[in-house]
Amino acid sequence: MIKKYGILAIGLLVVACVVAWFCFAPSRRHYRADELLPAETLLFLDIPNTTACRQHFAATALGKIWAEPEVQAFLERPLAAIRRASAQKPEARVIGQNVLKMLATAQGEAFLACTDVSISPGLDGAVIAGFDPGENRKGTERALARLIRQCRIEFPDTPVEERKFESVTYQVWSPAKKVKIAFARLGNFFLFSRGEEALQQVILRARDKSKDRLADAPAFAAHRAQNSGADSLIFLNPEPVFERLKPLLELQPALRGQTDSLLPFQSLFGAAA
Repeated sequence: MIKKYGILAIGLLVVACVVAWFCFAPSRRHYRADELLPAETLLFLDIPNTTACRQHFAATALGKIWAEPEVQAFLERPLAAIRRASAQKPEARVIGQNVLKMLATAQGEAFLACTDVSISPGLDGAVIAGFDPGENRKGTERALARLIRQCRIEFPDTPVEERKFESVTYQVWSPAKKVKIAFARLGNFFLFSRGEEALQQVILRARDKSKDRLADAPAFAAHRAQNSGADSLIFLNPEPVFERLKPLLELQPALRGQTDSLLPFQSLFGAAA
């Protein structure tokens, strides 16, 4: 009898552990991008459902024009120029080509955000992008592994390092001085950031260790509610940008002492389609 109850207890413990893992493990949670970004995000471009957006766009007049062979032939020249320019910077070519291929597999939400900008010692910014591959997750994992492998092969002097923050494993690549590109899988998202700290802040929000979220910002929440059925969302928050760039603007002779006159342009802006 004791043996029977012991086996039952072990069985119940295993079930409880499995249930807890599925409920609380961050890698299994489903996030919205605005839940992972800071309240003072400067720029947020969002496609809530990439599959639906592709279908809707293809059915529009603009989508039909875009698909015309003549238009595609016309676009080939500037695209070729971009490819030639990126070939001058192999790091940009490797990242660009691989990320675009992965983005093509997105089925759920996809976003791009600028969360910070600085002017000292030079103009710089923190950018983070992500997408939900949906049922294409396994294929996207393989594509990310290929990207990391290609970086290691083509750029042996700038190795891809594996790191861990709040139990989340991610990779960091430094293709140039003071430039860090981070890759991570977090819940339903594959994430790419320019700046390791930007990714770590996202992880903290995923862990519920930071309540500073764009989703809770009143102006953004109102904008999202007004455009709940939109295929795409654009949100611009100029005020923090203005505050960071104000010292630089004051150095311009035409604006010296006049920067406060730009206050009307600091209002929040949003658009949807």
